[in-house]
Amino acid sequence: MDLTSIQIVMASATFPPKVINIARRYIKDPVTIRLPKEENATNKNIEQVIQNVEDENKLLRVFELLNS
Repeated sequence: MDLTSIQIVMASATFPPKVINIARRYIKDPVTIRLPKEENATNKNIEQVIQNVEDENKLLRVFELLNS
C-alpha cells in the first residue's frame, strides 16, 4: 500500500485539545478551514431538543423521529 496516497479528513464544530494533539501525530501539513466569527454563529432557525430516553428505547425513538 502506498501510504502517500492516504487522505484523512476531520470535520467538527469544535476540536478539544486532546483530539488536536492526536491529529497532529497522524496528519502532516494539515489544512485548517475556519469560518469568520459572524458566519460561525449558531443558526437561530434551528431548534434543539433534549430528550431523555431509556437505553432499550433509543433505537425506537430514532425511528419515530425519522418517520415524523
